Amino acid sequence: MMTFLGQLALKTLTAPRDVAALLLSLNFSRDAVYTTLGLAVVLNAFVAGLVLLATGTQALPLALGPGLLAGVFALLLAALIGAITVIGRAMGGRATAMNVALLIAWVQILRAGLQFAVLVLGFVSGGMGAVLAIAGVIVGAWVLVHFIDVAHDFGDPWKAAMVLIFSFVLTALALVAVLAGFDITPQMVANDV
Repeated sequence: MMTFLGQLALKTLTAPRDVAALLLSLNFSRDAVYTTLGLAVVLNAFVAGLVLLATGTQALPLALGPGLLAGVFALLLAALIGAITVIGRAMGGRATAMNVALLIAWVQILRAGLQFAVLVLGFVSGGMGAVLAIAGVIVGAWVLVHFIDVAHDFGDPWKAAMVLIFSFVLTALALVAVLAGFDITPQMVANDV
């Protein structure tokens, strides 16, 4: 199983359209998609907590605690999934929220692995860790564009890129709203960093 997941992770980087098509063809049940999404949330919250602890950062997210950190991450993922689904459909796409959730969950599981690798590499060489982090952002965006394109059946990566950009903007606005709900201002975050 681990060999298959490793091969799937590598193929995600080299042929993201094929992986997206494969994942969607498996017709996972709703429960399986929600479980995968839950795993992605837990892994990312865990790795984010490790990064904050390892770097000695007393930043605000760590002070909120692991449960709340995972909750905020889950809300952000839900907002991103909803935005990609709704905006994509408004632009002529066909993806369902479950299709988008499955693909986003897989990307987020890979992201958690990347963040852990960046953390470990950062101890060896901070510069190399930073390079890996930047490369991860670029490759992650490239993978997401192809995943969105396949899910919505656009046949146009530029349209998928626009969906991704608009979705990130809406998700950022959702983050601001969530933080405002906890009475957290940008000034408080700046003071904590």
